[in-house]
Amino acid sequence: MASATTVTARCPACGGLLAATATAYATSYVRCPHCGEPVPIVAPRDPPPLFAWEVSPQLYPPIPTLSDGGRRPVRPFVLGALVVAAVIAAVVAGIVAEDAARALTPGRIVVAGTVEVGPGGVVGPLPFAHLRLTGENGYTASGTTAPDGSFSFSGVPRGAVAILVNSTGYPNTTFDMFFSPVYSEPAHPTGLVLELPTGSSASSVTVLYASFGSLEELAATLLTAVVIFAVGIVMAAVGVWAILRQRRPGLAVAGAAGVLAAPICLPLLTLDTVLPDVLLVGSVASAFAAAAFVLLVVPIALTASAPDE
Repeated sequence: MASATTVTARCPACGGLLAATATAYATSYVRCPHCGEPVPIVAPRDPPPLFAWEVSPQLYPPIPTLSDGGRRPVRPFVLGALVVAAVIAAVVAGIVAEDAARALTPGRIVVAGTVEVGPGGVVGPLPFAHLRLTGENGYTASGTTAPDGSFSFSGVPRGAVAILVNSTGYPNTTFDMFFSPVYSEPAHPTGLVLELPTGSSASSVTVLYASFGSLEELAATLLTAVVIFAVGIVMAAVGVWAILRQRRPGLAVAGAAGVLAAPICLPLLTLDTVLPDVLLVGSVASAFAAAAFVLLVVPIALTASAPDE
């Protein structure tokens, strides 16, 4: 801390001498005892002042603060959009995690319906056809369609179900289906309708209704989506931190991109048909993340493309 010293000065108005106490690097004013005019008092220092504003800074207007190009008003919108996107993504991740747990819930169901011939059953129901059902964990059952073409299997474990239909004069047809608390395909309110194609009995046909081979596969796919969303949420949290600390804009861009890309995993994992409502909510998160991404990238691109002064 600078110490005070006694300085002898001459009044610029009347030329009279006066003594006053002054501190280095600070300017004080003392009234001249001869004429009463204020006299600036500056203690000697090493190195000496080079400019007048160093001696009398109050005589000069303050230096204006530099503008950041008008980007500061955008920051609250970017922060809000990124936070909303992260919150929606967290809700989606929670819903998918709950569905993954429900998918593994054990239970047994009744598989019933009708076997018909031709597209839309134009030929009519197929009576006395032999059916063999294969389920998860080695479960098997067999039966025959009734005169009206109907069939029913009870106590079938949830999960992947394959029904092989054999009948003289028609191709051996296998129907691959899937039943779970989360997703079932095919789903008919009045029961299954298995349409047998016409053709030679020497040929074999497989009709695929579901994309999952077991309950474990469905649960693993759902958990993969949860992990992808969790990564996007963590990236968004890092981006929010970067915006609040006003540093590392690349982290904020990466955070917005993470939440933007997370819902894309649902169609890639064939979960768009399993969880259509979740896909819709995830699209809302992507929309907010896209807005934040654009508001972050455009100023950076404009700054990078600006010519050097």
